[in-house]
Amino acid sequence: MKRKGNIYEEICKRENIEKAINKASCRKKNRPNVKKVIDNVDYYILELQKMLINKEYKPSTYIEKTIHDGANKKERIIYKPCFYPDQCVHWCLMLQIEKLLKRRNV
Repeated sequence: MKRKGNIYEEICKRENIEKAINKASCRKKNRPNVKKVIDNVDYYILELQKMLINKEYKPSTYIEKTIHDGANKKERIIYKPCFYPDQCVHWCLMLQIEKLLKRRNV
């Protein structure tokens, strides 16, 4: 397997962060916390970029939610990350490493 360098610089780029926020907000645009970020996207892109460049990002606590899953409606407890910055940072990472993870050694 070949080594890929300089991924962190790609993760911190403005275009990548903007695309990540759009991906993270897919099917969530009517939620108040997502709408707040989308309405002022330039500000949040710069804030997230500063956090990543300065390595100041700290994951926030997860939101605990009870769901009823499957045909039997079994009760399950899930833990959701916050939309901003956690899900946005997740997408920043995934946009850069997804192609590396999916690449097949032929």
